[in-house]
This record gives sequence, C-alpha cells and structure tokens, in this order.
Amino acid sequence: LKLQFLYLIGGRCPRAHTPGLGAMDNLQHGYIDACRKVDIRPNSKLLVALNVSPSELKKLDLSGNYFGSDCGFRCVAEAFRRATCLEELNMSNNYLTTENVQDLAECLLDHPAIRRLVLHQNRLYIDSGKALLRLVKLNKRVTEVELHDSAGSPVDNKIPDKIMGQLARELEANRAVLHDHP
Repeated sequence: LKLQFLYLIGGRCPRAHTPGLGAMDNLQHGYIDACRKVDIRPNSKLLVALNVSPSELKKLDLSGNYFGSDCGFRCVAEAFRRATCLEELNMSNNYLTTENVQDLAECLLDHPAIRRLVLHQNRLYIDSGKALLRLVKLNKRVTEVELHDSAGSPVDNKIPDKIMGQLARELEANRAVLHDHP
C-alpha cells in the first residue's frame, strides 16, 4: 500500500516487467500478472485477444480502446513484448500519450517480428515522433508506421514534417534491407 501511494503521488509507476513466458504459455496470463503487480484491472478486449500462445498471435487490432494510466499501458506493452510472432499492431484511436508511445517504441526495439504499426487518430507530438524514429532506426524489421489521420479529424497528428520525412526515409531504407535480405 505504501509503494502504491508513493508512485501514484509522484505520477510515476514501476515498469511492469515480468519474466518471459514459455512457448506453451498463454499471453493472457503474463498480461494479467503485470496488471496485478501494479494493481490495475486488465482491459477486457485485450484479454480476449491474448487468449492464445505467443506463436499464434500475428495481428492485433486494439483500435478504439483506452488502456488507462501509463501504468496500464506498460502492462499492455509487456504483452506486446511477449507476443514474439506479432507482425502487425493497430493502436488507432486509443488516446495514447507521449509516454505511451515511448513505452511502445521501447518494447518493440528488439521485437523479432513486428513489421507494421498503425497509430491513426492519436494526438502524437514531437517526442512521440522521435520515439518512433528511434524504433525504425534500431529495428530494421519495422517497414510501416501509419500515422496519417483523415481530413478534419479532431485528433490529428502533431509530429513535425521534418520528423515525418525522416521517418519515411528510414522506413523506405528498412523495406529495401528486407527486400534484399528477407
């Protein structure tokens, strides 16, 4: 109780890192354990999606969700880290914060399979753009990061054009590398 009080007052919470799961384990259990460690309720849509083994989850569409505090999102990010065959992740329209995007990028830095990340309809700012740029520079498997919103969207992307251009160039370079060395 004292630890909870300290991190809630300070606005920070510990990383929800737990040891990796074995190949036969269900991704859902790791997510539930991570949530339990920071005393939050798991997201019901994610619980359903994670009711598979790590090798079965190739695409995950979590658009239109809200994962709560930054602590809650870190638990979600841990689930992505364990889903070692995950190739495509859609986190559109989730009210992601800059810290959420930084946590997401961090957990995907050495992800062995992620190729496509969709983040439409999130109000992304310069630091989110920098985190995504770092991700695509360091994880050459990432070949698509979709950030563009529909015209007139109330939740538009605020990443500067300069960073968007750098991101596009890095993604193109990653596609070329994967084309040459699949």
